[in-house]
Amino acid sequence: VSYVTAIENPENFRTSRSVGAWLGLTTRRYQSGEVDYDGHISRRGDNRLRGLLYEAATVLLTRTSARTESRLKSWGLKLRERLG
Repeated sequence: VSYVTAIENPENFRTSRSVGAWLGLTTRRYQSGEVDYDGHISRRGDNRLRGLLYEAATVLLTRTSARTESRLKSWGLKLRERLG
């Protein structure tokens, strides 16, 4: 419900990446001369919704049992291994 309320009109976003950027889930980037730094998430946008999405992902990855294995959970675990 929070996601639908925050987005309001999905037609405002051309791609799902646009929604992620609007929520502040894209990486910050700093470029200057020879320096090219990919930082942490930008944290712009709706703090509450970003927190709820983080909590949902944590629950999906850590608190679900092995019997309820899903493609989403296995994708998330592989992503966590790859990115740390």
